[in-house]
Amino acid sequence: LLLSGGILDIPDGVALSKDGRWMALSNHHTHAVFVYDRAAITDLQTAPVATLHGLRHPHGLTFTHDDSALL
Repeated sequence: LLLSGGILDIPDGVALSKDGRWMALSNHHTHAVFVYDRAAITDLQTAPVATLHGLRHPHGLTFTHDDSALL
């Protein structure tokens, strides 16, 4: 799977916001979570709008009920 201009290595979790706008993908190998605006994804090389770093092995992602935070 190619996203963010590189290889998404060992995807460990995915979450969609309640409104369907945001998608978060965790990456086990790089210890990061990529956050995408689904409306902005034009191809498999679309860069994330945010990358969350410093997570040991991110998985079990979920958005809060009001989509204001990602846990």
